[in-house]
Amino acid sequence: AALSVDRDPFLPPPSGDRPGPREATRAQVAAARRRLAGPDGSDFDLLREVVDRYRAARGWKARRAYCRENHLRVRILEEIALVRRDLVEALRGRSRGRRRRKPTSSDRAAFHRSIAAGLVQNVAVRSGRYAYTHAAIREIHIHPGSALFDASHRPEIIVAASVVEGENRTFARNVGPVRIEWLERVAGHLIGLSRRR
Repeated sequence: AALSVDRDPFLPPPSGDRPGPREATRAQVAAARRRLAGPDGSDFDLLREVVDRYRAARGWKARRAYCRENHLRVRILEEIALVRRDLVEALRGRSRGRRRRKPTSSDRAAFHRSIAAGLVQNVAVRSGRYAYTHAAIREIHIHPGSALFDASHRPEIIVAASVVEGENRTFARNVGPVRIEWLERVAGHLIGLSRRR
């Protein structure tokens, strides 16, 4: 649901020298991203955590306080919550009789594998500090708004939810790590073709 809303839930940096009353500095937003990101700095884990914590907050006041504390935009999180609710309603009949359980680390790996399978066209291999080689575009860079941008360790292979053109560079937005074995499992036929060339 969070990926269907193509806007960052975090407050944008200020347009002038000083932040206004509803703006946050780049450092504050970066600190909130690091605090909420998963162990490997995946933007997908970050979005999932942001939305789960927002939904767990009881009542409008608690949700607004959560957003204020973490420099998040309430309207975007409400939009994500509505999309999620619509998806759950659409799938409700399919899961009758199944019990929900708490997610485990293997669920997290399955979550990332499913993203890699759905976005295989946006997989890229590391070629520099922030640079990655993309199949269709020569070089893409991790977007400065990504949790992986400030990470001390960047993965060798990434998948991006979107690739956007900047003025001077092409950026990968909403980025997560990918393991080669995941790609072999979900897109082995494509890897085989690229290795033959």
